[in-house]
Amino acid sequence: MRAEAALLWLTLASSCGAPTLAAPSVAAELSQGRQVPASSPESAPASASEAAAKGPPDAEAPGDLAVHVERDRAGMHVRVGRRGFLVALRRGEARAVNDATARLDVPPEGTDATNIAWETTTLATLETTRGTIGVDAGGNVRVRVGEAPRSVAEDVKQGHRCRAYEDGLGDDTVVCHTGTILAVKNLASDTPLEGVTTVTHDGACVRLDLAARVGHPAAFVVAYTDRNARVVVRAEASLVAGEENPSLALVSAYRDQPIAGFTPHMPSTGSGRMRPEVDLISF
Repeated sequence: MRAEAALLWLTLASSCGAPTLAAPSVAAELSQGRQVPASSPESAPASASEAAAKGPPDAEAPGDLAVHVERDRAGMHVRVGRRGFLVALRRGEARAVNDATARLDVPPEGTDATNIAWETTTLATLETTRGTIGVDAGGNVRVRVGEAPRSVAEDVKQGHRCRAYEDGLGDDTVVCHTGTILAVKNLASDTPLEGVTTVTHDGACVRLDLAARVGHPAAFVVAYTDRNARVVVRAEASLVAGEENPSLALVSAYRDQPIAGFTPHMPSTGSGRMRPEVDLISF
């Protein structure tokens, strides 16, 4: 069966670990296919989530966003590329996150008509743009830009900047720009790197997807170095029965590292012993 492919290049005149990922070439990944027109907001299909779909009536997709949709017997394959950004795709519980280019595969039973939420986060400022990709039964592709995600927490210190926002589907996402990463871990999963994406080719950027459920909190820890200090950033989300949205905590702690010939000041505990200002979280 010959694969049916549709390539959407949006060249609008608008302004616009985890595995360690190197920046791929978007042009090389998404270089073949035929061009189809971008959608207007009025013709966009119903979105995968209201938060991703809602947007100003004149919202235009970023001019450097590339979307490629292909159908074959294995289902539908959606790739989205944007250089210099962390790209995320989501359909229901299925999620794909990667540097510059992300791919999400949809099984055959879901290809008659489907909507996929997309997000792109700039590595430099952590600003996030989101929207939807709609594919109808005839294979027509329409891309829409939605409202910016609602920020729910922020932690900014000398060596890092972390921002948490609602993902539009009832969960939270945390993105951080940090110093040299020592470790990242999902504390609530048997798979330590589940929900973690790390990019290190242009500074260090980490994305944490927190999916808290009643009785099953989400918890992540990021450890990095900042000059002579070791820093731990911790993100936790919990959901109580009857609550609509999870509660999120985003905190950080510093500890100075020993330097040859230098003894840091250690405040007294009152019992004659000395202690550091902050202890690292053990993981």
